Amino acid sequence: MFTAPCCRAGCTSRACAAPTATTPTASSSRPKATPFVCNATTRPATRAFRHSGKRPTTPRRITTTPPVGRAPNAGTVTCRKRTTWSCTPAPTTASASRAPDLSQKLGTPNACNQCHANKSPAWAAEAVARWYGPERRLEPGFATTFAAARAGRREALPGLLALLRDPAQPAIVRATATEHLPPAQPEARIALSEALNDSDALVRAYAVLALAELPPAERAPLLVPCLRDPIRLVRINAAQALAALPPGTLAGADQAAFDQAYQEYLDAQAAMADMPATQLNLAGVHAQRGDDPAAREAYSRALRMDPDFGAGRNAYAGYLATRGDTAAAEATLRAGLERNPGDAELRYSLALLLAESGQLPAAIRELHEAARRAPDNPRIAYNLGLALMQAGRLRDAEAPLAKAARLDTQEGAYAYALALLQFQQQRPEAALPHAERALALNPDDRAAQQLLLAIRRGRP
Repeated sequence: MFTAPCCRAGCTSRACAAPTATTPTASSSRPKATPFVCNATTRPATRAFRHSGKRPTTPRRITTTPPVGRAPNAGTVTCRKRTTWSCTPAPTTASASRAPDLSQKLGTPNACNQCHANKSPAWAAEAVARWYGPERRLEPGFATTFAAARAGRREALPGLLALLRDPAQPAIVRATATEHLPPAQPEARIALSEALNDSDALVRAYAVLALAELPPAERAPLLVPCLRDPIRLVRINAAQALAALPPGTLAGADQAAFDQAYQEYLDAQAAMADMPATQLNLAGVHAQRGDDPAAREAYSRALRMDPDFGAGRNAYAGYLATRGDTAAAEATLRAGLERNPGDAELRYSLALLLAESGQLPAAIRELHEAARRAPDNPRIAYNLGLALMQAGRLRDAEAPLAKAARLDTQEGAYAYALALLQFQQQRPEAALPHAERALALNPDDRAAQQLLLAIRRGRP
């Protein structure tokens, strides 16, 4: 029986990435999808919402200067000069991700069209090209790579590795690249391990956080030396990552280094205890150390401080689900959606929770809504297609599965699911190229091997 698992966003489990299968038998001539459930161990917070643990950015004075040469408008505030006190930088032409040509590609905002609202991004891009020359559009940037990574597209991996290993890039760009690298991927793990010895502390600190996604036994050998880093941010990130180790794992000088760094971590959190993100950090550490009452209290305190804290709400719901308290997890997500109906991630999490609870029709409704609000998210489309398959709505499932495969051409699971669907519909000719692509992306995947063999044999 072929299987096509669903998956929580950010899951790197082999069980989700590479479904298993057996060749159809005479008594089971048509493959059927398995239950709509992630086979991985659910963590308190997915990678997408893991808080960095670093001190929040302090308000800083931000000034943008007018473009060199002809100014677009002497009275333009956003393009020409804007000074503000804010934790969020004001829109500025100095930021590569706010260029109008990228607005055309990625749908991101740009400084020009905030004032020239009656003009299109294409008009603004042409104006910038006139001022700076056509080569302006050929400048290397990182926005496209990060946009692909945040959309969950595997083709972002080479670009992320290149950014991390490029010493000419600003440290903040290289550190951001580590946030999107999956440490379970061998090449990414090598790059992240190398980054632990980077000359810039910010890169080292974020490499620690990225490697914290590894199982505790695998992360310990890599991160224990970071407990002795000369920079406190690196030390406390390492302590946070190693807090999940079972008692007795470390000994002697390593345990002493951990105790000192862990106390530094607690002291740093105490200095910012009035911030919701701090409470989320503490909740995660308490959960890792098995202190359920303290974890629940910290999660609850974070949401009392900021009921619209989506990352905290999603993390708390995930934690409650792992404890078997699905009713409380559902109530937590629904409370967030009452306040922010447009939050696609909360709605997606609710859909997965409902599916895992056996409420498939309700899950499909929520997945439809999440897909409508996040049309470029391939994993939402993928899970919608799988849910429709499980419900027996094969014809309806094809469009979202095809969309997921189109949005992320490097994810073998999407191609596999689409091939499986078309094979179930007795359309081997349509299924063949997708099955071939699934196997090309994951050559060792037995499920893809067996599905492709069955398709080539023409067995429906």
